[in-house]
Amino acid sequence: MKISLCSVPVEGAGTPLDRKRSEGPLPVAPKIAIVSLMHWMEKHGYSLDDCDFFDIDMIYPNDEEIRNYFLELNPQVIGLSAVVSTSYQQIRRISAIARETCPDAWIIMGGNLAASSEAVLKNTNVELTVHGDGEIAWVNFLNYVKEFGREIKYEKLKKIKGLCFYNEENQINFNGFETHIPPSEIPFPDYDILLQGLQDKPELLSNYLRVGLETGWFSFDPRAFDSHRKPHVAGVCVSKGCVARCTFCQRSTKGYRTLNNDSLEDHLIMLKDRFDVGFIEILDENFGSNRKHTHEIAELMKKHDLLWIATGVRCRSVKHKDIQFYQEHNCSALKFGVETGSQKILDIMEKNFKLEDVATAIESCIELKMWQPLLKVALNLVFSRP
Repeated sequence: MKISLCSVPVEGAGTPLDRKRSEGPLPVAPKIAIVSLMHWMEKHGYSLDDCDFFDIDMIYPNDEEIRNYFLELNPQVIGLSAVVSTSYQQIRRISAIARETCPDAWIIMGGNLAASSEAVLKNTNVELTVHGDGEIAWVNFLNYVKEFGREIKYEKLKKIKGLCFYNEENQINFNGFETHIPPSEIPFPDYDILLQGLQDKPELLSNYLRVGLETGWFSFDPRAFDSHRKPHVAGVCVSKGCVARCTFCQRSTKGYRTLNNDSLEDHLIMLKDRFDVGFIEILDENFGSNRKHTHEIAELMKKHDLLWIATGVRCRSVKHKDIQFYQEHNCSALKFGVETGSQKILDIMEKNFKLEDVATAIESCIELKMWQPLLKVALNLVFSRP
């Protein structure tokens, strides 16, 4: 069985890129969802030789290039990873090309866009979506295809948790979320798999890195200029999920989990040795909610002399003493999800914090000389309120 996993851009279909993937202050985030699917497949009897990764997001190919890829591979199963709602137009475009070139292939989509599964299934060539964590549901579906091929057996499909599809009565069928894999099994970025996704453009792997001192995030920290410091910054997640339920968030995973610190340490050592990384961007959307875990992360960064930033922090997840601990353990900057200076809008969003909480967190950063992006703007928002 030939399988294709494809990343999906967030830009509108046919939209020229505002900037190249090599541009921008911070690295491109690694496609950890696809990495995790492939790792889980391998753990459950599937050879990665039979699964091809096509990083459409990074390569940004035109229609003809996508068409040629599917014609050459001719996969039986095509998986599309759509991280946010703005990927919808790309899903319409890519699934149409996939259906044209591979008329007998299963086309299945996962990612945050699956929160809008009915719209996707009704208006695109996607036949099934995976709602929620996808590893177990994905492998269970592959097991179904291995047994039944292209035959549609609704009663069998209905038993696969996490799958969403139109049933024999032309109604949406979803029988609940599949359980998520253990946190210890969530992988860190596998750069060999990421390299595979670049097809014949291995040079694009460098887009997962930036020069730390050119990002603007570390230049306020004198430690960044240490002569021994390795030059590159790379992104990594140390937790998955969020403790909040903000109304604007299109969430595909439930709960909040922290990843294995021993595996993280191995990953950090690899980044230093293989890619000359001396700076780390923590990509979590909810860094800091588990204080014990995040203090251990800070200690690891200090141990390996890596300067780090966290770009997704809730203002109520950190106290002054936490920020001080982070700063003493190589943290250069924190970025809080302020969203607005209006308490009314914060309440509508169900952010579950007050403007005073924002001010307190930012004031701690100022006192501790911890850089916080848009400090002046954020403080103006807070203190200009009626």
